[in-house]
Amino acid sequence: MQNNLTQNPVTILNEQERYTADIIYQAIKENINHNEICIHEVPIDHCRIDALIINKANRLVHGIEIKVSKQDYNFDTKFTLYSEYCSYLSIACPENLISPEEIKEPFGLIYVKEKDGQLGLLCVKEPKLIQGKDTMKDISWLHTYIRLTDILINRLYFSIRDKKIKMKIPLDKTLEDYLNGTEHKDDEITKSYIWPLIDSDIKYPDLCIKNIRTPIGCKYDAMVIKRPKRHIHAYKIILNKEEYLNDWQIYFHYTMDCNEFTFICPKGMIKSSEVPDSIGLIYVWEENYLLESKIIKPSKAFRDTENDSVISWLFQYIKITDSVLDSLQNENDKLNNQLGITGMGSGKVPAYILHNNVMKKG
Repeated sequence: MQNNLTQNPVTILNEQERYTADIIYQAIKENINHNEICIHEVPIDHCRIDALIINKANRLVHGIEIKVSKQDYNFDTKFTLYSEYCSYLSIACPENLISPEEIKEPFGLIYVKEKDGQLGLLCVKEPKLIQGKDTMKDISWLHTYIRLTDILINRLYFSIRDKKIKMKIPLDKTLEDYLNGTEHKDDEITKSYIWPLIDSDIKYPDLCIKNIRTPIGCKYDAMVIKRPKRHIHAYKIILNKEEYLNDWQIYFHYTMDCNEFTFICPKGMIKSSEVPDSIGLIYVWEENYLLESKIIKPSKAFRDTENDSVISWLFQYIKITDSVLDSLQNENDKLNNQLGITGMGSGKVPAYILHNNVMKKG
């Protein structure tokens, strides 16, 4: 707080690189806090927003339009349309390129300010809240927020896959497991055999996320997110009967985080009569060196996700996707560090903190 720059400045390499859109975005990305994720060039409907900062704590979204010339700002006729997809909306530009008086409410203005060869951020006009504060009364914002988080989940999911392929890491292993280089236990090897069976039934835009722990404390071995319908099918892999008998009474909690729930176990380990109503059961076994599977008991949906009146499920769905974001972001950051790529934000709170997802003066 000793100067008017953030604590996470971006070094300017040379005169030509000063104030490019990429450099300004880098400065924004490096100054988000641990509750936030920044996305670059987000296409949604008829718009392409330069940067979006999604705050998972309060579920507000700060849209930022980057301007590097006055002409670009003067001839921009679409900027205000972005407010349909944001809780706050600001212009980010080089210092003094645009004056605060030129920015009409409810929009904000952020200067990219240079000092000692480095760039930081300075909020000279705070944006006003556009939408999303009272989500119980603004259900349309819930749907918008879900659409935006879907975009981020999609980007992180395929970014992780691409990096693992580049590093020749098996897709069913985390970076930590791969780097440790230790032999997996039998049950972990079995799970690694079973996961491809779940993946094989996935069609885009559905995604399969592994090892997810949700806000109520339940850990799923796999979670298939059918995003257009906001439908979640969760899976728990049981590798010994004792585990199931000890825990089966708490499995009703697992139905709170999904629309369908299924057990997967070795053939004959659990009988269909032992599985609660609506919960599915799949057998797996090895035959001729191949893993075979069969649905013994189909799962049934617990709730209707296509009925927009089911507001409680929308809130629960958002909580679950926030957990998915955390898991994917953590893995993506680890892969970025391993590859020497700058991560999506340092996770540190800068001198100009994001308060309600807006840059606030220090």
